[in-house]
Amino acid sequence: MPRLFTAIDLPPTDADRLAAFCESVDPPFDARWTPRDNFHITVRFIGDVDEAHVPAIEDALAAIEASTVPIRPLGLGVLPSRRNPRVLTVRIDRTDALDALYESAQDALARVGIDRERRSYKPHVTLARMDNPDPRSVQSFRSSIDDDDLPMSDFEADRLLLYESILTPEGAQHEIRSEFMLNPTSS
Repeated sequence: MPRLFTAIDLPPTDADRLAAFCESVDPPFDARWTPRDNFHITVRFIGDVDEAHVPAIEDALAAIEASTVPIRPLGLGVLPSRRNPRVLTVRIDRTDALDALYESAQDALARVGIDRERRSYKPHVTLARMDNPDPRSVQSFRSSIDDDDLPMSDFEADRLLLYESILTPEGAQHEIRSEFMLNPTSS
């Protein structure tokens, strides 16, 4: 059963700069850094689906009429919370266009039997995963990085990707299953 999610890819130069940033910092906690090729902004996690259901999912996503999405990084963040940090992220501005794309994906997937996501949408790029770090050390590290020094720039996302996440002993590998262009003139 493929494990699927929809996402926006980062421009290659931003992915390169974020990878270099991750290699250059020495946080006061253990971090498992995200490989450069896995940097993305998840729009909608789908989960495990039967292979026979994938064409219906692709057709539903292809029917989305959404505009291109301005992407603006906001600085370092953590998930699920400051008190219980497990994931170090680059927070992404939740613009109206990004919300519209998320809701369009939710609606499209619901039409083919995929349950709507119940959690609040928090757009981000995962930089690292952490196991039981001291929340104060994570907050101190976040405070030491000026938002303007974070090596990610604003960009306009012009496509939505359907990814398959393949779990391996070395970690998840992401493979593009389908690509859907966003309309620059859609409103």
